[in-house]
Amino acid sequence: MVAPKIRKVQSKAVFNPDTYVPPKLDPQAKAEQEMFHLFSVIEGEGEKATEVQYHIPKQVSRAQGLRAMEIASTGGEAAVTVWMLREMLGDEGYKIVSNGDYIDDDTFDKIVETVTEIVLGDSGKGRR
Repeated sequence: MVAPKIRKVQSKAVFNPDTYVPPKLDPQAKAEQEMFHLFSVIEGEGEKATEVQYHIPKQVSRAQGLRAMEIASTGGEAAVTVWMLREMLGDEGYKIVSNGDYIDDDTFDKIVETVTEIVLGDSGKGRR
């Protein structure tokens, strides 16, 4: 068995090692997320037309924000933008945005800016 790596964390909070209880992290558990209606697509024509809504989380975890910053630092702005859109929209939503000749520049920019704000936030806003 490989011993875990131990990292020291600097904190301004008062820390008492005698009362500290380490959290148990469950990678299978996901917190409930409040969703945000990002865009809709009209499918079909006439009376058979239906509106399909695409939603993303209103807030993302700090881990996702950190992952985005890591991707930005190694791959640049384009790489992190693609990652954020795929992560937030899923494959189907990403295909609509990336292949949508019917999406004008302003609408595309609005979608990308909204996803970026939610994932990266402004000084931590938007993250849990």
